[in-house]
Amino acid sequence: MESERALIAQRFEDLYDKYDALDLGYERGRPAPLMDENAVSKAASLRRLHSRILPELRRLVIKLRSLVITLYKSSKRPGDLQEEPGDLVELIFQTQSEIDSLFDQFIDAMNILRPDQYVKELFSRRADRVYSRLLTVALHFAGFCLSSCTLIQMSSEQTDSDSDSDSSDSKSDSDSHSDCESDCDSEDMTRCTNQKEMVNHDANVVCKKIGSALELIEGREFDIIQDYWARPKYRIDRKINDLFKVSNQTTTPSWQEPLSESVCEVAKWFAPIFKLSRIFFEKLSRRGTNRNQHPLIATMRFNDLDTIGELAHRVDSELEEIINILRQGDRAGLFATGRLLTQTLFKLTFHFDNPLHLIKSRFVPIVPGTNSSSTIQADWQHWFSLWNHWFILAITNVSKRTKYLSRTLSHQL
Repeated sequence: MESERALIAQRFEDLYDKYDALDLGYERGRPAPLMDENAVSKAASLRRLHSRILPELRRLVIKLRSLVITLYKSSKRPGDLQEEPGDLVELIFQTQSEIDSLFDQFIDAMNILRPDQYVKELFSRRADRVYSRLLTVALHFAGFCLSSCTLIQMSSEQTDSDSDSDSSDSKSDSDSHSDCESDCDSEDMTRCTNQKEMVNHDANVVCKKIGSALELIEGREFDIIQDYWARPKYRIDRKINDLFKVSNQTTTPSWQEPLSESVCEVAKWFAPIFKLSRIFFEKLSRRGTNRNQHPLIATMRFNDLDTIGELAHRVDSELEEIINILRQGDRAGLFATGRLLTQTLFKLTFHFDNPLHLIKSRFVPIVPGTNSSSTIQADWQHWFSLWNHWFILAITNVSKRTKYLSRTLSHQL
């Protein structure tokens, strides 16, 4: 049985080496593919991943986790094993082979989805995002293989230790020696239990990443945009706290020179703009807001999708610029600070103009309604109008102040 355990562990180690070393780079130098052929192949790969490869991969990971843990338990309580040990080993070998074969198909699909710089169409955009998700699936699967290998090796070592301990106990007359071995056994048991939890955790992460990739493949166009927004949206959330620290110098670290009262007062003006920006992305980042397809979406140009997708990044960049200008306010002077803030506010407003129009005209009509879709869509249109009113009002009020600031002295604040 121990030789079979060693073979299983070695097989897991081989799988780890294979998928942990997966190439993360993009093939920038390859020839440009034909657009139609490339789009068709990417679409076919997405369908294969969604309909068969990813669901089957998730099923096999769950099965393999169960078999590995059963094998571990058999080393502790052989009498509880329902299958014959040989049958269990054969099942693990078979599942390892199945999952390796399936991963070959998984890698083939990844190679087709690998991002390129030539094709500019929706399938390519979706494929790019799915490709990055699939990379995380492969890397976390490698981690699952490594933790499974470690658990099997540890359980084998403990089984050998138990055999040696039994032999030693039969010959030992020392109670202290027995106590020492008991402590070691307890420590080994704790390590094995922790490793078993690691196997469970790693398998769960793989399944979660597979689910995330499936969601992205199933998603509509706006789901792809929401995915682009995830990271900058998180940064926008944090910038509200950054603005508070600038405006409230009681939180300034002792090693940092505090800003003047005038600059702190200016920073407070921007709180409504930061909060309204966060509200906008929170509202539109709720999943499931566009599960119904609509003919309008087919007529949307790809550069329009880019415009909406880049909105969160651009807004995050302008909010960061505002905070940086405020932090340099005392050094630059109020005149320069006011001028720079006015320019940044103009750019921030410009970034929202076209995307807001596109979202209202293209995506609101496909928002599903629980009762009356027309009522729900009217509510969304009303929300956008209300948000836009308050945002423009906040921008206008602050712009008036920053323009005045560039023509006044600090004591006039």
